[in-house]
Amino acid sequence: MNYSKKSQIFGHTVIRWFMEMEEYFRPEVISGNIASLDRFDEIIKKINAGKKFFYSDYVVQHGVSRRRGRNLVRRLVLSINKIHSYLTTVTKLSKAVRESARYRNQYVQVLDILQSLLEDCARFDPQMAGELPLTTYFLYTIRLNLNQRLNRLYKKMNGGDIDKALVRLLMRELKILMYKNDLTGVQLEYIIQLTDGLYGLEQLETEDVENLLIQEGFDHPSFFAYYKRRCNALIQEADSLHDQLEIVLLQEDRLASLRKGKPGGSVRHIMHLDFRVRGFLNGRKKVIRQKIRLRRMEIKDSQLSENNYRAKVNLSVPQFSLLLKAGMETGMVFKEEKVGKTFAFYARHFRTANTPHISPDSLQKKSTDVDYSTAKKVKAHLIRMVNWINEHHNTAG
Repeated sequence: MNYSKKSQIFGHTVIRWFMEMEEYFRPEVISGNIASLDRFDEIIKKINAGKKFFYSDYVVQHGVSRRRGRNLVRRLVLSINKIHSYLTTVTKLSKAVRESARYRNQYVQVLDILQSLLEDCARFDPQMAGELPLTTYFLYTIRLNLNQRLNRLYKKMNGGDIDKALVRLLMRELKILMYKNDLTGVQLEYIIQLTDGLYGLEQLETEDVENLLIQEGFDHPSFFAYYKRRCNALIQEADSLHDQLEIVLLQEDRLASLRKGKPGGSVRHIMHLDFRVRGFLNGRKKVIRQKIRLRRMEIKDSQLSENNYRAKVNLSVPQFSLLLKAGMETGMVFKEEKVGKTFAFYARHFRTANTPHISPDSLQKKSTDVDYSTAKKVKAHLIRMVNWINEHHNTAG
């Protein structure tokens, strides 16, 4: 490998460095060249020289354009991934175990150098580095640690008083995120921060876990669906519409306090979970308020109906029933072929002081099940009516 001290054309010598290095470590090439094992120290020196050149060129190009700097780092990531993919292949091609170990050692040394170069670039522009996918070589080592974290967290959460459905979805979504091929530095930071936060909870109860997930913006469709199910269950358990509305308002207050309590410098690129939750709660609130308005209108219409169409009688329902029965039996009150229709008509158009809505069935039943007290009171009403007619229309005698 030959490296010029100055970059004559942007990317030309850097690309050449990558290409020559990748060609040298291609499994078919390195396994077929026994001498390559003996001159590995020389190769390492050239790679270190190329590393210095790459970094200085990266700083210059980044100063010209952040996009150029990003492209250089992307090319470095691509090269690391390619050489890492060679690592598993070359050990299979080597015949002797001792030779295989030597080959593997070469690859690991080179990957460590390139990974350290990537870390230097990350320190120069942390935001850009966090947005780019992590290398497969780095993920190979970090996923072991992440798996240990998840296993430890699962054991702790499974032993707490937490909804099992919440535990399952949380473990599943974290596992999916952890094994993404294009996992970024920001996402890795998020996994670590979230698992540390969950493991550090003093009280392992469902609401505490939910609060932390909401606060950290755990914006996954399965968690949002879980949250909606929980809220809907709470709302349905409420006895009245006003209690339902209070539950929604309490949830809104809970969300506001959690977002207010989120410290500054939160993990970037958290999706808008709070926006989606607010939208859901606002929708439920509107529906409940519409139901309350309809219920009020129904009550108002019922009151108007009572005032306009139901005449009030100063009798109890049993007394009114007996009076109707006597009227029908004596021919004073017209009787339908089906007696029930007659009672239904009077039940619909009359009311008593204590019964605004008289049941037709009750009215008819009480006409045949008459006690002595009721009969005596109805007779007294009728006598007063006869006396009034006698007094005012001279019919006595």
